[in-house]
Amino acid sequence: MPDSLPRRFIFVDLLRGLAVFVMIEVHVVNAILLPSLRTGDFFSVLNFINGLVAPSFIFIAGFAFAISARRKWNDYTKPSRPLFIQIRRLGIIILIGYLLHLPVFSFRKLLFESTPQMWEKFFQSDVLHCIGMSLIFLQILVLLIKREKWVYTTAGIVGLVFIFGAPLAWMKDYSGIISRPLAAYINNFNYSLFSLFPWSGYLMAGAVISSFFVRMNESGQTARFMRYVSTIAAVMIAGGVIFEILPFSIYPVTDFWRTSPQFFFIRLGIVILLLVGLWCGEQKLHYGGSFLTRFGQESLIIYVSHLTIIFGSIFGDRSIATIIGKTQGYETSFLVTAVLIMAMIGLAYLWHWLKRDHKTTAHIIQWGGVILFFVLFLWR
Repeated sequence: MPDSLPRRFIFVDLLRGLAVFVMIEVHVVNAILLPSLRTGDFFSVLNFINGLVAPSFIFIAGFAFAISARRKWNDYTKPSRPLFIQIRRLGIIILIGYLLHLPVFSFRKLLFESTPQMWEKFFQSDVLHCIGMSLIFLQILVLLIKREKWVYTTAGIVGLVFIFGAPLAWMKDYSGIISRPLAAYINNFNYSLFSLFPWSGYLMAGAVISSFFVRMNESGQTARFMRYVSTIAAVMIAGGVIFEILPFSIYPVTDFWRTSPQFFFIRLGIVILLLVGLWCGEQKLHYGGSFLTRFGQESLIIYVSHLTIIFGSIFGDRSIATIIGKTQGYETSFLVTAVLIMAMIGLAYLWHWLKRDHKTTAHIIQWGGVILFFVLFLWR
Protein backbone atom coordinates (compact mmCIF):
# COMPACT_ATOMS: atom_id res chain seq x y z
CA MET A 1 0.00 0.00 0.00
CA PRO A 2 1.71 3.26 -1.07
CA ASP A 3 2.33 5.97 1.50
CA SER A 4 0.84 9.13 0.02
CA LEU A 5 -0.01 10.77 3.35
CA PRO A 6 1.88 13.76 4.75
CA ARG A 7 4.12 13.20 7.75
CA ARG A 8 1.67 14.87 10.16
CA PHE A 9 -1.80 16.32 9.98
CA ILE A 10 -1.63 19.46 12.09
CA PHE A 11 -5.35 19.51 12.91
CA VAL A 12 -4.97 16.10 14.56
CA ASP A 13 -2.21 17.44 16.82
CA LEU A 14 -4.32 20.54 17.49
CA LEU A 15 -7.30 18.56 18.74
CA ARG A 16 -5.13 16.38 20.94
CA GLY A 17 -3.30 19.47 22.19
CA LEU A 18 -6.57 21.28 22.92
CA ALA A 19 -7.78 18.26 24.88
CA VAL A 20 -4.58 18.25 26.95
CA PHE A 21 -4.86 22.02 27.48
CA VAL A 22 -8.39 21.78 28.91
CA MET A 23 -7.48 18.56 30.76
CA ILE A 24 -5.07 20.52 32.93
CA GLU A 25 -7.86 22.92 33.88
CA VAL A 26 -10.19 19.98 34.61
CA HIS A 27 -7.76 18.38 37.01
CA VAL A 28 -6.83 21.64 38.75
CA VAL A 29 -10.50 22.50 39.28
CA ASN A 30 -11.22 18.98 40.55
CA ALA A 31 -8.31 19.28 42.99
CA ILE A 32 -8.79 22.73 44.55
CA LEU A 33 -12.21 24.24 43.75
CA LEU A 34 -14.50 24.71 46.75
CA PRO A 35 -17.31 22.12 46.83
CA SER A 36 -19.81 24.94 47.44
CA LEU A 37 -18.96 26.40 44.02
CA ARG A 38 -19.74 23.17 42.17
CA THR A 39 -23.30 24.28 41.50
CA GLY A 40 -25.04 26.88 39.37
CA ASP A 41 -25.13 27.72 35.69
CA PHE A 42 -21.45 28.66 35.33
CA PHE A 43 -20.24 25.37 36.79
CA SER A 44 -22.76 23.43 34.69
CA VAL A 45 -21.41 25.01 31.49
CA LEU A 46 -17.80 24.52 32.61
CA ASN A 47 -18.53 20.92 33.57
CA PHE A 48 -20.08 20.22 30.16
CA ILE A 49 -17.05 21.68 28.36
CA ASN A 50 -14.70 19.74 30.62
CA GLY A 51 -16.67 16.60 29.84
CA LEU A 52 -15.56 16.86 26.21
CA VAL A 53 -11.89 16.39 27.10
CA ALA A 54 -11.82 12.61 27.52
CA PRO A 55 -13.99 11.91 24.43
CA SER A 56 -11.70 14.16 22.36
CA PHE A 57 -8.53 12.56 23.73
CA ILE A 58 -9.76 9.02 23.12
CA PHE A 59 -11.38 9.79 19.75
CA ILE A 60 -8.22 11.38 18.35
CA ALA A 61 -6.17 8.33 19.43
CA GLY A 62 -8.34 6.21 17.13
CA PHE A 63 -8.23 8.81 14.37
CA ALA A 64 -4.43 8.93 14.52
CA PHE A 65 -4.25 5.11 14.51
CA ALA A 66 -5.92 4.84 11.09
CA ILE A 67 -3.49 7.39 9.64
CA SER A 68 -0.45 5.62 11.07
CA ALA A 69 -1.73 2.16 10.11
CA ARG A 70 -2.35 3.29 6.53
CA ARG A 71 1.34 4.15 6.21
CA LYS A 72 2.53 0.84 7.67
CA TRP A 73 -0.27 -1.49 6.64
CA ASN A 74 1.97 -4.07 4.94
CA ASP A 75 4.15 -4.24 8.06
CA TYR A 76 1.18 -4.52 10.42
CA THR A 77 -0.47 -7.40 8.54
CA LYS A 78 2.35 -9.81 9.39
CA PRO A 79 4.81 -10.36 12.25
CA SER A 80 7.42 -7.67 11.69
CA ARG A 81 9.72 -5.33 13.55
CA PRO A 82 7.41 -2.28 13.10
CA LEU A 83 4.49 -4.31 14.49
CA PHE A 84 6.49 -5.47 17.52
CA ILE A 85 7.66 -1.89 18.16
CA GLN A 86 4.07 -0.66 18.00
CA ILE A 87 2.80 -3.36 20.37
CA ARG A 88 5.64 -2.56 22.75
CA ARG A 89 4.76 1.14 22.65
CA LEU A 90 1.12 0.41 23.44
CA GLY A 91 2.14 -1.94 26.22
CA ILE A 92 4.25 0.84 27.74
CA ILE A 93 1.22 3.17 27.66
CA ILE A 94 -0.83 0.60 29.61
CA LEU A 95 2.08 0.00 32.02
CA ILE A 96 2.35 3.73 32.71
CA GLY A 97 -1.38 3.77 33.42
CA TYR A 98 -0.94 1.08 36.06
CA LEU A 99 2.19 2.66 37.55
CA LEU A 100 0.31 5.93 38.06
CA HIS A 101 -2.03 3.98 40.35
CA LEU A 102 0.55 2.13 42.44
CA PRO A 103 -0.85 2.18 46.00
CA VAL A 104 2.65 2.57 47.51
CA PHE A 105 6.05 3.17 45.99
CA SER A 106 7.81 0.28 47.66
CA PHE A 107 8.09 -3.32 46.56
CA ARG A 108 8.26 -4.48 50.17
CA LYS A 109 5.20 -2.50 51.27
CA LEU A 110 3.34 -3.55 48.16
CA LEU A 111 3.78 -7.21 49.12
CA PHE A 112 3.25 -7.01 52.87
CA GLU A 113 1.33 -3.83 53.75
CA SER A 114 -1.12 -3.18 50.93
CA THR A 115 -4.85 -3.81 51.45
CA PRO A 116 -7.37 -5.40 49.04
CA GLN A 117 -8.98 -2.00 48.47
CA MET A 118 -5.62 -0.52 47.48
CA TRP A 119 -5.21 -3.28 44.89
CA GLU A 120 -8.73 -2.66 43.59
CA LYS A 121 -7.80 0.96 42.92
CA PHE A 122 -4.56 -0.15 41.31
CA PHE A 123 -6.43 -2.25 38.76
CA GLN A 124 -8.88 0.48 37.78
CA SER A 125 -9.12 1.35 34.09
CA ASP A 126 -8.08 4.93 33.42
CA VAL A 127 -7.80 6.77 30.12
CA LEU A 128 -4.37 5.30 29.26
CA HIS A 129 -5.65 1.77 29.88
CA CYS A 130 -8.68 2.36 27.67
CA ILE A 131 -6.62 3.82 24.84
CA GLY A 132 -3.86 1.22 25.08
CA MET A 133 -6.18 -1.79 25.17
CA SER A 134 -8.37 -0.45 22.37
CA LEU A 135 -5.39 0.23 20.12
CA ILE A 136 -3.94 -3.22 20.79
CA PHE A 137 -7.30 -4.67 19.76
CA LEU A 138 -7.15 -2.71 16.49
CA GLN A 139 -3.59 -3.90 15.87
CA ILE A 140 -4.73 -7.49 16.32
CA LEU A 141 -7.58 -6.90 13.87
CA VAL A 142 -5.13 -5.62 11.26
CA LEU A 143 -2.84 -8.61 11.82
CA LEU A 144 -5.64 -11.18 11.57
CA ILE A 145 -8.07 -9.69 9.04
CA LYS A 146 -5.53 -7.85 6.86
CA ARG A 147 -8.08 -6.21 4.55
CA GLU A 148 -8.54 -2.58 5.50
CA LYS A 149 -12.25 -2.43 4.70
CA TRP A 150 -13.11 -5.36 6.94
CA VAL A 151 -10.82 -4.23 9.76
CA TYR A 152 -12.74 -0.98 10.14
CA THR A 153 -16.10 -2.64 9.53
CA THR A 154 -15.31 -4.92 12.46
CA ALA A 155 -14.06 -1.98 14.52
CA GLY A 156 -17.31 -0.14 13.82
CA ILE A 157 -19.42 -3.09 14.93
CA VAL A 158 -17.35 -3.52 18.10
CA GLY A 159 -17.66 0.21 18.77
CA LEU A 160 -21.44 0.01 18.53
CA VAL A 161 -21.41 -2.89 21.01
CA PHE A 162 -19.44 -0.73 23.47
CA ILE A 163 -21.83 2.20 22.95
CA PHE A 164 -25.21 0.48 23.03
CA GLY A 165 -24.12 -2.22 25.47
CA ALA A 166 -22.87 0.25 28.10
CA PRO A 167 -26.15 0.62 30.03
CA LEU A 168 -26.38 -3.16 30.33
CA ALA A 169 -22.68 -3.67 31.09
CA TRP A 170 -22.91 -1.18 33.96
CA MET A 171 -25.71 -3.03 35.74
CA LYS A 172 -23.53 -5.67 37.37
CA ASP A 173 -20.15 -6.19 39.04
CA TYR A 174 -18.37 -8.90 37.06
CA SER A 175 -15.46 -9.34 39.48
CA GLY A 176 -17.17 -12.43 40.91
CA ILE A 177 -17.26 -14.02 37.46
CA ILE A 178 -13.92 -12.98 35.98
CA SER A 179 -10.75 -11.65 37.59
CA ARG A 180 -10.94 -8.17 39.07
CA PRO A 181 -8.31 -6.69 36.68
CA LEU A 182 -10.43 -7.77 33.71
CA ALA A 183 -13.72 -6.76 35.35
CA ALA A 184 -12.30 -3.26 35.79
CA TYR A 185 -12.33 -2.83 32.02
CA ILE A 186 -16.09 -3.45 31.79
CA ASN A 187 -17.66 -0.86 34.10
CA ASN A 188 -17.10 1.38 37.13
CA PHE A 189 -17.77 -1.14 39.89
CA ASN A 190 -14.02 -1.44 40.48
CA TYR A 191 -13.13 2.27 40.61
CA SER A 192 -12.65 2.55 36.85
CA LEU A 193 -13.11 6.01 35.37
CA PHE A 194 -12.72 4.97 31.72
CA SER A 195 -13.95 1.43 31.17
CA LEU A 196 -14.20 0.05 27.64
CA PHE A 197 -17.98 0.40 27.90
CA PRO A 198 -18.69 2.98 26.53
CA TRP A 199 -15.39 4.87 26.28
CA SER A 200 -13.70 2.63 23.72
CA GLY A 201 -16.58 3.53 21.41
CA TYR A 202 -14.98 6.95 20.90
CA LEU A 203 -11.72 5.37 19.80
CA MET A 204 -13.43 2.95 17.42
CA ALA A 205 -15.44 5.85 15.99
CA GLY A 206 -12.24 7.85 15.49
CA ALA A 207 -10.57 4.94 13.68
CA VAL A 208 -13.56 4.29 11.40
CA ILE A 209 -14.02 7.97 10.50
CA SER A 210 -10.29 8.35 9.90
CA SER A 211 -10.26 5.33 7.57
CA PHE A 212 -12.63 7.26 5.27
CA PHE A 213 -10.60 10.43 5.74
CA VAL A 214 -7.30 8.91 4.59
CA ARG A 215 -8.85 7.48 1.43
CA MET A 216 -10.62 10.71 0.49
CA ASN A 217 -7.52 12.72 1.33
CA GLU A 218 -5.45 10.59 -1.05
CA SER A 219 -7.91 11.36 -3.84
CA GLY A 220 -7.91 15.09 -3.10
CA GLN A 221 -11.39 15.14 -1.56
CA THR A 222 -10.54 16.27 1.97
CA ALA A 223 -12.88 19.27 1.88
CA ARG A 224 -15.71 17.05 0.68
CA PHE A 225 -15.02 14.60 3.48
CA MET A 226 -15.17 17.40 6.05
CA ARG A 227 -18.56 18.51 4.72
CA TYR A 228 -19.88 14.96 4.90
CA VAL A 229 -18.60 14.32 8.40
CA SER A 230 -19.92 17.68 9.63
CA THR A 231 -23.39 16.70 8.43
CA ILE A 232 -23.10 13.33 10.15
CA ALA A 233 -22.00 15.07 13.36
CA ALA A 234 -24.98 17.41 13.26
CA VAL A 235 -27.30 14.42 12.80
CA MET A 236 -25.66 12.69 15.78
CA ILE A 237 -26.25 15.69 18.01
CA ALA A 238 -29.84 16.20 16.88
CA GLY A 239 -30.57 12.48 17.11
CA GLY A 240 -29.13 12.26 20.62
CA VAL A 241 -31.31 15.14 21.81
CA ILE A 242 -34.46 13.80 20.13
CA PHE A 243 -34.10 10.26 21.45
CA GLU A 244 -33.41 11.56 24.95
CA ILE A 245 -36.68 13.51 25.14
CA LEU A 246 -38.78 10.59 23.88
CA PRO A 247 -41.07 9.29 26.66
CA PHE A 248 -39.67 5.75 26.60
CA SER A 249 -36.36 3.88 26.82
CA ILE A 250 -35.24 0.47 25.60
CA TYR A 251 -33.04 0.04 28.69
CA PRO A 252 -34.36 -0.93 32.14
CA VAL A 253 -31.85 1.44 33.77
CA THR A 254 -29.56 4.04 32.24
CA ASP A 255 -27.27 6.83 33.44
CA PHE A 256 -27.61 9.68 30.94
CA TRP A 257 -24.29 11.32 31.79
CA ARG A 258 -22.15 8.18 31.81
CA THR A 259 -23.68 5.36 29.79
CA SER A 260 -26.57 6.56 27.64
CA PRO A 261 -26.00 6.20 23.87
CA GLN A 262 -27.87 9.49 23.38
CA PHE A 263 -25.34 11.52 25.35
CA PHE A 264 -22.51 9.53 23.78
CA PHE A 265 -23.54 10.62 20.28
CA ILE A 266 -24.12 14.22 21.37
CA ARG A 267 -20.55 14.43 22.64
CA LEU A 268 -19.16 12.49 19.68
CA GLY A 269 -20.87 14.92 17.30
CA ILE A 270 -19.40 17.91 19.11
CA VAL A 271 -15.90 16.35 19.05
CA ILE A 272 -16.19 15.76 15.30
CA LEU A 273 -17.26 19.38 14.74
CA LEU A 274 -14.26 20.51 16.80
CA LEU A 275 -12.01 18.41 14.56
CA VAL A 276 -13.54 19.96 11.43
CA GLY A 277 -13.19 23.44 12.89
CA LEU A 278 -9.51 22.92 13.61
CA TRP A 279 -9.00 21.59 10.08
CA CYS A 280 -10.67 24.73 8.71
CA GLY A 281 -8.43 26.86 10.90
CA GLU A 282 -5.36 25.04 9.61
CA GLN A 283 -6.44 25.48 5.99
CA LYS A 284 -7.79 29.02 5.98
CA LEU A 285 -5.89 30.70 8.79
CA HIS A 286 -2.67 28.66 8.47
CA TYR A 287 -2.97 28.04 12.18
CA GLY A 288 -0.56 25.28 12.97
CA GLY A 289 2.57 26.39 14.76
CA SER A 290 1.07 27.07 18.17
CA PHE A 291 1.86 25.52 21.52
CA LEU A 292 -1.28 23.40 21.08
CA THR A 293 0.51 21.58 18.28
CA ARG A 294 3.43 20.84 20.58
CA PHE A 295 1.03 19.79 23.34
CA GLY A 296 -0.53 17.34 20.91
CA GLN A 297 2.82 15.92 19.84
CA GLU A 298 4.08 15.51 23.42
CA SER A 299 0.76 14.63 25.04
CA LEU A 300 2.00 11.58 26.97
CA ILE A 301 4.73 13.34 28.93
CA ILE A 302 2.39 16.28 29.60
CA TYR A 303 -0.34 13.91 30.78
CA VAL A 304 1.93 12.09 33.23
CA SER A 305 3.73 15.23 34.45
CA HIS A 306 0.68 17.36 35.18
CA LEU A 307 -1.06 14.50 37.01
CA THR A 308 1.90 13.98 39.33
CA ILE A 309 2.09 17.72 40.07
CA ILE A 310 -1.64 18.07 40.77
CA PHE A 311 -2.42 14.82 42.58
CA GLY A 312 0.99 13.63 43.76
CA SER A 313 3.08 10.74 42.63
CA ILE A 314 4.35 7.43 43.82
CA PHE A 315 7.46 9.28 45.03
CA GLY A 316 5.51 11.26 47.63
CA ASP A 317 2.24 12.84 48.67
CA ARG A 318 3.20 16.49 48.20
CA SER A 319 1.01 17.92 45.47
CA ILE A 320 -1.32 20.77 44.61
CA ALA A 321 -4.24 18.69 45.84
CA THR A 322 -2.69 17.99 49.26
CA ILE A 323 -1.04 21.38 49.80
CA ILE A 324 -3.97 23.58 48.72
CA GLY A 325 -6.94 21.23 48.92
CA LYS A 326 -10.49 22.06 47.86
CA THR A 327 -10.38 25.54 49.37
CA GLN A 328 -10.17 27.93 46.43
CA GLY A 329 -12.50 29.92 44.20
CA TYR A 330 -12.56 30.14 40.44
CA GLU A 331 -10.00 32.96 40.25
CA THR A 332 -7.30 31.02 42.08
CA SER A 333 -8.18 27.79 40.27
CA PHE A 334 -7.79 29.43 36.88
CA LEU A 335 -4.58 31.19 37.99
CA VAL A 336 -3.05 27.87 39.09
CA THR A 337 -4.20 26.38 35.80
CA ALA A 338 -2.48 29.16 33.83
CA VAL A 339 0.80 28.74 35.74
CA LEU A 340 0.76 24.97 35.27
CA ILE A 341 -0.03 25.31 31.57
CA MET A 342 2.96 27.63 31.12
CA ALA A 343 5.18 25.09 32.87
CA MET A 344 3.84 22.29 30.66
CA ILE A 345 4.43 24.40 27.53
CA GLY A 346 8.06 24.75 28.55
CA LEU A 347 8.32 21.02 29.19
CA ALA A 348 6.70 20.17 25.83
CA TYR A 349 9.08 22.40 23.87
CA LEU A 350 12.12 21.19 25.81
CA TRP A 351 11.28 17.50 25.37
CA HIS A 352 10.46 17.96 21.68
CA TRP A 353 13.76 19.77 21.14
CA LEU A 354 15.71 17.03 22.90
CA LYS A 355 14.06 14.26 20.87
CA ARG A 356 14.60 16.12 17.60
CA ASP A 357 18.08 17.59 18.02
CA HIS A 358 19.65 15.58 20.85
CA LYS A 359 18.30 12.05 20.50
CA THR A 360 21.12 10.47 22.51
CA THR A 361 20.48 12.79 25.44
CA ALA A 362 16.75 12.08 25.24
CA HIS A 363 17.38 8.34 25.29
CA ILE A 364 19.74 8.68 28.26
CA ILE A 365 17.08 10.64 30.17
CA GLN A 366 14.42 8.08 29.31
CA TRP A 367 16.39 5.03 30.31
CA GLY A 368 17.94 6.80 33.27
CA GLY A 369 14.47 7.58 34.56
CA VAL A 370 13.36 3.98 34.09
CA ILE A 371 16.41 2.59 35.90
CA LEU A 372 16.04 5.11 38.75
CA PHE A 373 12.37 4.23 39.09
CA PHE A 374 12.97 0.51 39.51
CA VAL A 375 16.02 0.95 41.75
CA LEU A 376 14.05 3.15 44.16
CA PHE A 377 11.01 0.89 43.94
CA LEU A 378 13.01 -2.21 44.88
CA TRP A 379 15.15 -0.44 47.47
CA ARG A 380 12.49 1.38 49.53
